[in-house]
Amino acid sequence: MFNRNLLVAFCSAVLCLAGVAPAMAQTTTPAPSGTATGTGPRGEQVLPGRIGGGRSVSTNRASAPQRGRNAPSPEQIKASAQELATAANTGCTVTEAALRGDNAEHQHVYEAACSTGPGFILIGATPPQGYDCVVLFGQADTSRSRDPAADVGLQCQLPANNNVLAVVTGYAHEAGVSCTVDQGSAVGKSSGDNVVYEVGCAGTDGYRIEKTATGWSKTECIKLGHSDACKYSTPDEQIASLKAFLASGQTPACDVNGARYMGANANGSFYEAKCAGADGFIVRFNNEMAVQQAYPCATAQRIGGGCTLTPAPAAAPAPAAAPTTQR
Repeated sequence: MFNRNLLVAFCSAVLCLAGVAPAMAQTTTPAPSGTATGTGPRGEQVLPGRIGGGRSVSTNRASAPQRGRNAPSPEQIKASAQELATAANTGCTVTEAALRGDNAEHQHVYEAACSTGPGFILIGATPPQGYDCVVLFGQADTSRSRDPAADVGLQCQLPANNNVLAVVTGYAHEAGVSCTVDQGSAVGKSSGDNVVYEVGCAGTDGYRIEKTATGWSKTECIKLGHSDACKYSTPDEQIASLKAFLASGQTPACDVNGARYMGANANGSFYEAKCAGADGFIVRFNNEMAVQQAYPCATAQRIGGGCTLTPAPAAAPAPAAAPTTQR
């Protein structure tokens, strides 16, 4: 795994603070809408230099902050940033602030670090606007992954705002993730318009988490259904998680070297285990991930379409036709 402070993909918008920042980044207040847990984040269809909803913005940068005897003091900057943070409903208690200049509309642009949670870029618009640093970093990483030379606009720079992993780790603990978190970032939005975060776990499968109107939800990466759904989880880590679940009950002897989530119904959740040098099986777990029953692949064809990781046995050759007798 790479550096834990690196960020991962988010939406395709590029932040240009000459106008306003992408609408999807505004504040951390969750949208009061439904969830789409397990379906993965949706990409925002916005282009560089544009914001959600298709509104065009200027690509000019925020101008440099004023200098000299008329420049505001650090205390005044912090007080102004706190006023904007409160008005933008960010929930931020400002511990440090910097004036980043003015945008094209001559509105002051601040960066604020907060006592807890993410920092914000704050704009003195009407009404004031606040943009989550973790989300902005994720957006920038997506743009750079597509074009290393992409203009990602104004980004958070205060040292306190650069530890994205610490913020996402806090979210993971709130969501009930009990693993040792070693990577994390914002990666998109759900169909319920909630920001989705990916959590990487040391040695085990990771999660996608999102905060909905009713609280945090979490989904194991293996359940997302495609191999590249999570950048921070490897096949070996998903196998390690399945091995740990299998230890909770009686299953066929198996050196697990492949794992697949098959789905769930009222009876439990179903996984396929591929075994090295032996036939695989399908196992049913209860809600606490305790083994309920195991089904050898040879007889499990009617369970969710049967095994796909274990090669099907070769069909038996057709019996030879009986020789005809010459009369």
